[in-house]
Amino acid sequence: MSWRSCYTVKIDDHAREALILEAAALRDAMTDATLRTGYDELTHAIAAGEVDDRLLPPLERLLELGLRTGRVRRIHGPEAEAAAVRIYHATPKGRAIGAELAEVNQALGALRGRTLEGLSFTGKGPGAYAITIDTPSAKLTLEVGPEGVAVKDLSVGT
Repeated sequence: MSWRSCYTVKIDDHAREALILEAAALRDAMTDATLRTGYDELTHAIAAGEVDDRLLPPLERLLELGLRTGRVRRIHGPEAEAAAVRIYHATPKGRAIGAELAEVNQALGALRGRTLEGLSFTGKGPGAYAITIDTPSAKLTLEVGPEGVAVKDLSVGT
């Protein structure tokens, strides 16, 4: 049995109405009948206040779309946006991003108190970047892209 087999995400009252409207709007924009049915089921699950593992992928896509474009905040306000962010962080994708950020913050912590000698930001390709931070005794390279941020390299000397 997989860990996701009984995974559910609670939908709090602050986001429920906004997410119902967003899921319904996305469903109505779909031309594929299977996708429409999935978003219809998602709309009902959101209305019930709980989304199970079977509907987590469309919930994650709905939240990513609404948060990246600013639509949730623009149409439903900052309280709905904050609630949507909390819900996203409760999803498997959101938890994975949280773990990545914890790793990045730990690596950045290794530079605390050190003198900054160099800082560069370079393009790695469309939507992908690298940030390199140099100190006299450490060098940290982070990669930033559509999937998030990750530690590419951390070298710490004495």
